[in-house]
Amino acid sequence: MSTINVSVTFSLTNGFTYTGDGVGVDGSVNVTEASSLVYTLQNTEQMVFLQPILSVSSPSSSTPLDISNVAFTNGGKTMTLTDLDAHTETICMQLQIQLSDGSVVTSPDPKIRDTKPQ
Repeated sequence: MSTINVSVTFSLTNGFTYTGDGVGVDGSVNVTEASSLVYTLQNTEQMVFLQPILSVSSPSSSTPLDISNVAFTNGGKTMTLTDLDAHTETICMQLQIQLSDGSVVTSPDPKIRDTKPQ
């Protein structure tokens, strides 16, 4: 199983920003084999991940999600999704972060693009 790492930063001014391997990305990932998708909050001790909102956007909403598990570690600063890559699909994922005042912010819609191995 491979690992895909995405660093997440949030600010009220700039919203959500993402980096992968130190390079700015849009938060979306391409999955070509069973993978652990690791999202890590970078900018504050005051924020934690909550359960993400996941849905399949293509090929159809009835396609089963390839996400088999969502786990939180590091006091909620790290969220790991297990993607089995069993289907060719695009998963819409909205990250949810709880701020220090208890309010919740939801990200725009990064995608998890699964390409089933042939």
